[in-house]
Parts: sequence; C-alpha cells; structure tokens
Amino acid sequence: MLKSLHIRNYVLIESLHVNFNKGFVAITGETGSGKSILLDAFALLLGDRSDVKSIRVGQDKCTVEAVFAISKERFDSFFQENDLDFSEETVVRREVNNKGKSRAFINDTPVTLSVLKQFTEQLVDLHSQHENALLFRKSFRYEMVDAFSKSKEVWNTYRSSFLKWRETQNELEQLRLQLNSEKATEDYRLFQLNELAQEDFSAFDVAEMEGELNLQQNSGELLESLHGVSNLLSEGDSNILQQLKIAKQQLMKWENGHPKLQQFSSQLESAIAELQEVDIDLQKFSDSVTLDPERASFIEERLSFVFKMFRKHNVNSIEALNELKLKLEQDAQLTEALESSIQHKEIEVLQLENQCKELATKLSHLRMKGVKEAEKAISSSLKKLNLTHAQFQIEVTGTPELHLYGAENLRFAFSANKGQPFEDIKAVASGGEISRVMLAIKAATAHLNEMPVLILDEIDQGVGGETGNRIAALLREMSASAQLLVITHLPQIASKAHQHFRVTKRVEGESTISDLQELNVTEREKELAHMLGGDQAGEAALQTAKELMLHV
Repeated sequence: MLKSLHIRNYVLIESLHVNFNKGFVAITGETGSGKSILLDAFALLLGDRSDVKSIRVGQDKCTVEAVFAISKERFDSFFQENDLDFSEETVVRREVNNKGKSRAFINDTPVTLSVLKQFTEQLVDLHSQHENALLFRKSFRYEMVDAFSKSKEVWNTYRSSFLKWRETQNELEQLRLQLNSEKATEDYRLFQLNELAQEDFSAFDVAEMEGELNLQQNSGELLESLHGVSNLLSEGDSNILQQLKIAKQQLMKWENGHPKLQQFSSQLESAIAELQEVDIDLQKFSDSVTLDPERASFIEERLSFVFKMFRKHNVNSIEALNELKLKLEQDAQLTEALESSIQHKEIEVLQLENQCKELATKLSHLRMKGVKEAEKAISSSLKKLNLTHAQFQIEVTGTPELHLYGAENLRFAFSANKGQPFEDIKAVASGGEISRVMLAIKAATAHLNEMPVLILDEIDQGVGGETGNRIAALLREMSASAQLLVITHLPQIASKAHQHFRVTKRVEGESTISDLQELNVTEREKELAHMLGGDQAGEAALQTAKELMLHV
C-alpha cells in the first residue's frame, strides 16, 4: 500500500506531505484547485516523461517521493535481480532539475527509468479518464481474460516461444536469401576458380619467368656475344689475359727499382685474377644457355595466362591472385555451410512451431474457462453500477494462424438493454457506459491482479444519483482487496471513503499554492455539504452530508 507521499516544488505545490491509510481514500476539491497536478505528480513518480515545466517557478528542482509497504515474498526477487536493498517500507523518489534532467531512486539507490517503471507498474494502477481507451486495446483484452484464467505464466512462456519462433523464421528467411544470392553467382564463381586452378601461383615468379623467356628468345645472339667475349678474354691470339700477363712480366723486371712499380705489378696481378674468374663464370653461363623453342613457348604461354588474369581481375600481383583464389574457395565452402545451416534452422523452426502450438492449445483451454468467469463477474459488477439489464460478453474465435497472443481473437461485446443484441462495445456503449464497464472490470479483477494501489481519476464522470451510490458501494467493496485513491466530484462516493483529503488552492503574495489536507469528521461533513449545495449550502445540505456519513 501507499503509506505516504511527499512533493516539493512541483508546479503549484510548494511542499506537501501526507500519510495514507488502508482501504478507500477519497480526494476532492474544486475544479482547478490542483487535483490534476497531484495526478501528474503521481504519474511522474511512476515513470512518466519529465518536463522542466514541472518545476515550481523560481526553484532549481522538484521532488516527488512515496513510501510503499511491500511484501518480501512478492518483491524480493526484483530487488535481488536489480541489486537493490530490500525494505518492507520502500522509498521511491523522482527528481527533475531545471535543466530537464531527471533522476530516479529506490531506497536511495539510483535506478534507470526502466527499472523504476518495472517496479511501480507492479505497485500502482493509475486509471484516468482517457485510460478507458484501454478497453479497445487488443493487449488489454487478453490481459484481463488471462487474469481470470490464471494463465499469465503460460502466456508469458508462449509469448517467449512465439517471439523466438518468429525470430528464427526471419533468420531462416535471411539464410535462404543469402543462399539464393550465392547460388546466382555459383556457376561463374566455379568457372573463375577452375580457371585460376590452371596455374600454381604459389610457385610463380613473374620476374624470373620473364628473364628466362628473354634468354630463350635471344639465346642465339647471346651465345654469339658470349663466345666473342671469351675470345677477347682468353681464346684469341692476342687476348686480353695474355696481354696482361705480358705486361705483368715486363713490370716484374723492375719491381725492386721503385715502390710504385711493385704496386703497379700487384694491381695487374689482381686484374688478371678477376678477369680469369669472369672468364670461368662466362664459360659456365654459356654452357647453361640452350636453345629450346618448346621451353620458350611454354614460358610465354604461362606469362600470357598470368597477365590475362591480372587484367581480368583488375590486380597487378601474384599475391592478389592468390588472395582471390582463396576467397573463391571460401565462397564455395560458404554455400555448403549455408545449406547445412538452413537444414538445422528448419529443424529449429519446426520444433519451435510445435512448442508454440502446444502452448497455444493449453492457453486456449485455460482461457475458455476464464472467459465464462470473467463474463459472470463483470456482468455482476455492471448490475451493481445500476446497469441492471446490461450484459457483457467475451466472444472467442479461433484464428487460422498463431499470433502473439495465441490462437484466438477476443472481442468485448455489450448489450445495454434487455432484448438488444450483443455488439462490439466500441460501437454501442456510450461514454458513461464505457466508464462503468471499465470500473466493473477493475472491480472484477481487483482480487486477481495483486495490484496494491489503484488510483482512479473521475471514474464517476457523467453519473450521479443512484448510480453514484452504486459506484461508491462498489469502490468500498473493492477497497477490501486493494488500496483505492479516488479523485471524485460526487459526495456519495467521497462519503464512503475510509479517509478523505481535500485539494485547495491559495494565493500568497505573488505565488499560487496548492495544498492537500486530510479532513476530520466535521470537516468531511462540511466538504460533503459544499459538494451537495455549493457555496450556498445550508443546514439541509449539512444534514444530508451527516446522513451520508452515517453509513461509513
């Protein structure tokens, strides 16, 4: 339950601190006194979007804080999962600064807005006038039926399986699209791979092959040149080596005559040795040069193929061709891997589909039982709300395909008067009737939803007289299962509350301030009299107010 609420510097509220009792709490006040501000402050606390305009003029920040009494049995797992300190009196706080930044806390530990909402949505159901639109939402219909069916846990399991099934179907479709794309280029890829397989590029040296081809193509002229060089060096009648040896002999006669002559002789000897090595190497190289037209043709073909591959694949190195060949091989393996993945994914999809069908069947059986109980409970609540002949029906139709909520569609049908056929509630119910249907649903599910606090804003809109009395009685009945905070304009409803607060607005200097004051018995009687007769309320209104209070 909500034990206390503290608000500072929120719009017109300067500082407010109130304690709440169990049961039925009524909040009344003149139009414009600040009841909607109080409701907005609650909404901020529960995780609604923050706005810098919420801060009271001239202040740096606003704060909304509440203390809730909670049970360890129900909330201990939440606190453990979010690494929070548990307390049976848990403090929830929301702050907004003048830069529009908001912070949320649970027991003084900062939490994200998501965690705050996850916690407060288990604590408080805030129902304002526009929330009646929930009646037309698909999700609300299933949630309500599942509350009566006690099938929420089964639906949660089904929902997880269904979402996983749909996700896996999408993954399978993506794999199939990828495979089709790969297969569209498979023939060309295999052609390229087979073409590149004609040459072992790992052992291919373009520069070396070009050099060998050049030798083969010019071997005749080369051998002729090599023989000419040999003749000049060592084989001719007046070859260079012979001439150098003669020169060396001439200098040897005078080696002792002058140090320079000895040096010249040594230099000639070194030159002769080097030329002799050159001559030997030339002879060896000449012996290795052979005229082989077939070899030349083979090398030329290999180089021609390589250069063709360079041009075709827009590369300029053997390394790049090797990388391309490796990629094509990997792509070929990818097709096989995709086919294998698709087979496994198809099995997974089928298993998930069967699992979803089993859970959907179980869910349908539970819901069929819950539908009857829901119809009975809500129709009973409608009669308590002075809709004596109104009937509420939940129409269930199977669907050919599974969907997020199971294997059936649910429709809320309504008949306001005896003898009238059932029609979709959105088409036939008036605004006042929709409000009362929504209240009837809240009343019928109050003991099922385990919602500690239910805040109702003007649930009495558009009603009065005996209907107001009926609503008051039903709210009183509901308060046995949950704490109710009811913002109301009807004295019949306010009189049935266990605790009564009045919202007022006053002016201090240049400021307007809203307050929330708890009323004692006498103050309640005066407030009810005012609600009955306005500013001119007299003794008759006060007497009526006292009579209303006698039944509390």
